[in-house]
Amino acid sequence: MYLKKKICLKMFEVTKNAALIEDSQTIAVYNCRASNYFKITLDQAGQHLHHMITTLGVGAKVLDLGCGPGTSSAHIQNSGLIPDPIDASHDMVAFAKIKWNFYYWH
Repeated sequence: MYLKKKICLKMFEVTKNAALIEDSQTIAVYNCRASNYFKITLDQAGQHLHHMITTLGVGAKVLDLGCGPGTSSAHIQNSGLIPDPIDASHDMVAFAKIKWNFYYWH
C-alpha cells in the first residue's frame, strides 16, 4: 500500500511513487456543479492571472491544469498566449468547448 500525499490538483492524488490516481468522488461533484461554476467564473480574471500573462508575454505556452470551464484559458488566449487546457471533469470540458471552442484534453 502506498502512502498518499495530496497535491494542489483539483481531481487527482499523487502517491509516494508519483503515480496519479483519479479521485472519482471529486470529479462527480465538479460534474454536478459544472453549470453553476461556469456561471460564477464566466468573466473572472484574477490579479494573479494578469500578473502571469504580463510576466510570460505574448506567444508563451501555458498549461491550464484543472481548467474547469476554461475562463482562465480564454483570458490567456485573448492576451496572445497559447493555453493548453486540461480538466478531469467531463461536464466542465463540455462547457469549455461550447463557450470557448478550445480543444481540451480530458
